[in-house]
Amino acid sequence: MSQIREYFTQRLKELDRLRDQLQSKTAGYPEGTLRVSKCRGNTQYYYRQDKGDRQGRYIRKEDKDLARRLAQKAYDESLIMNIEQEREAISMFLEMLPKEFAEEIYNTLSPERQVLVSPIRESDEKFRKRWAESEYQRKGFSDDAPELFSACGERVRSKSEILIADYLYRNDIDYKYEYPVRLKGWGTVHPDFLILNLRLRKEMIWEHFGEMDDQEYARKAIRKIASYRSNGYYEGKNLILTFETADSPLNTRQIQDLIQQYCI
Repeated sequence: MSQIREYFTQRLKELDRLRDQLQSKTAGYPEGTLRVSKCRGNTQYYYRQDKGDRQGRYIRKEDKDLARRLAQKAYDESLIMNIEQEREAISMFLEMLPKEFAEEIYNTLSPERQVLVSPIRESDEKFRKRWAESEYQRKGFSDDAPELFSACGERVRSKSEILIADYLYRNDIDYKYEYPVRLKGWGTVHPDFLILNLRLRKEMIWEHFGEMDDQEYARKAIRKIASYRSNGYYEGKNLILTFETADSPLNTRQIQDLIQQYCI
């Protein structure tokens, strides 16, 4: 609920900014309106200086800047009207919006009452705990594999995976490393990270392809991405893809941007 209020509160501020900007512009526009007419396939512009002037004065080519200013004035005035309507609608919506969603009322109850009630929606804490505690079969490591560990002590396969895991950990985002996923036409894959977006209660796969200079690796990566798509996994929806080469290592800013965009 707080996120909805915040979004519309910020939208009101943005609308106020746009309205003030437009109003300062319209103050410098000429009086009157523009009439546009078609004659034998040619566009003609007329300047109507007052409401009673239905025909208007023909605007010559050398005075076309007047037509532009009048057209911009009409456009800006329409924008201001639309902004005022949107502001009124948002203000009314915020006034009528209850303090909590129906699903959030359970959280307002005392612990003594909560134990007696079956909530309409599982709390975020319980949902998160249940998701994190579900067990799965992890992939093993070969004897000669380097021992690399994330900040929370989990063993991973590359330094880039350490970066991703650490950023997820710092942002308090739950994930499962190399959780098995069945792809029709491919078989079982173990994507680098299966991530929980708690706000949306949605799972996302994060695959990092770290050797894109290698032609065979790159060909396999392309086939794997195609298999993800044929199984309903799409970038920006439920799939995050990152890539790197020796000359273009994984960028930590990119990691944080992707987390902010899709995981929180």
